[in-house]
Amino acid sequence: MSLEERMALATELPFLGEEFLTWLWFRSEMAGGRIDLQGEVVEVLFERFIVLEGVGPGSSAKSTLVSRGAEADLSDAKAGLALGKKVAKAHLNLATGDRRWRFTLAGPGLVFSSFRLPEDGDEEGELDHAGRVMDRLGLMEEAISVVERLFGLFLDIRMDTRRWVEEKRGLRRWISQG
Repeated sequence: MSLEERMALATELPFLGEEFLTWLWFRSEMAGGRIDLQGEVVEVLFERFIVLEGVGPGSSAKSTLVSRGAEADLSDAKAGLALGKKVAKAHLNLATGDRRWRFTLAGPGLVFSSFRLPEDGDEEGELDHAGRVMDRLGLMEEAISVVERLFGLFLDIRMDTRRWVEEKRGLRRWISQG
């Protein structure tokens, strides 16, 4: 399955994007924010806010929980996970090498917003306006590519029944630890 086909799944099956964000939070916390992505270490931190959505026990109405706080203190959101909610939207801090991005990512459709880009390296003002725009677009594409690769890793695990069962066990333990 090509990368484009994988990304289309996030739009066609919105729950996959929510499962991905939930899984990404779990994987990030379990590995101290560092995820090995085919030999490249990617730092992923959940910060500022997480929005969880889902149907609560004994109810058919969808409810939303917004948890705000420092990256280390999103315990309200974890309590929401224990109630069966999934991450619908989160503010992420993503880094590879010497580049760091901050953005909001919505699970359904994997929609990016509120991008804060790394410095573009044009301190001298050598680039004209069009050049700066192209550099900034390149930086956005770079972050999107990393998220696409993380989503691909998630799908590889999600589509392998044995690996997914094992992953869900770890996820449940993580949630129960609060």
